Amino acid sequence: STSGIIGTTTNNSAAAGSVGELISSAADVTAISNQYTDITSISLTAGDWNVFYNTEMYNVTYTNVDSRVATTSGNSAGGLVGGSAVYAQDITTNDYSQTCTVPVLIATTTTYYLKSFTTFGGGTAHSSGTIWARRVR
Repeated sequence: STSGIIGTTTNNSAAAGSVGELISSAADVTAISNQYTDITSISLTAGDWNVFYNTEMYNVTYTNVDSRVATTSGNSAGGLVGGSAVYAQDITTNDYSQTCTVPVLIATTTTYYLKSFTTFGGGTAHSSGTIWARRVR
């Protein structure tokens, strides 16, 4: 007999609540200088998750850029979660990207917002990104 949460042993998607469950969302939004902007969000049920995200800010010359996940929406910095990040930044060509992994343990259903923070002088800046999470156990 087996115990624990069963995943999948074939090339199909793991069921909700099972190890390997995958949730994702992607979007492209107009950024606002000097404040956090929500790019997109996902809702995760209780459990042990690895949250991954990839962001790109483009279209203007930036003087400050950052992206994170948070449990608070809007221009708030509340609930920001860091993680293990890989940055690829070249401000002179108006492009910045970041890939990050954030492990989270949650007791109740929680929404995670993919956020960007940018500082730029003018023009229309864009923040695009994908957030996804895989249930670990």
